[in-house]
Amino acid sequence: STPGGPLMYRAYFIGNRGIVKLIGNFLYGCAMIVFGIQHILYAQFVASLIPSWIPGDYYWAYGTGLALVVAGISITCEWRGKFCSRWLGIMISLWIGLVHFPRIQENPEDHYEWTMLFQALIIASGAFVLRKNLSPSEEPIPQKTQTRTSKAKKRWHQRTPLLKKSEV
Repeated sequence: STPGGPLMYRAYFIGNRGIVKLIGNFLYGCAMIVFGIQHILYAQFVASLIPSWIPGDYYWAYGTGLALVVAGISITCEWRGKFCSRWLGIMISLWIGLVHFPRIQENPEDHYEWTMLFQALIIASGAFVLRKNLSPSEEPIPQKTQTRTSKAKKRWHQRTPLLKKSEV
């Protein structure tokens, strides 16, 4: 048993938020890269999920996969991550409205469709939350100014100099 138990780890992670941010950004970005590669590799399956009233089903499958890969690389490397995170969240949110809601309206008892809806909702929410996480890790520390106590302020004029005038 370690002294302090699990609270020590909690205090460590609270004190070192930069490490937690770095790990979180890395894992989320890697997940987006994997999802993008899956969209490209399984483009035929992804294209079959796109409603027939949206033209260019393979275009959307490959385009979405490419956008996921680019956003994942950007978030992982923390290069223009806020920008890519915002547009990733918007893209997935639009996908929820254009693809998942109509599919659930067609078949509301299909548990697979509900799972896909909530999965996309969580990924889109994560992208929007990640924007806050992608703020600069080194925040300026406010400088404290030392103020004199009221007693010291009152007696400032009565202080004795360290050196006498004759010693100078």
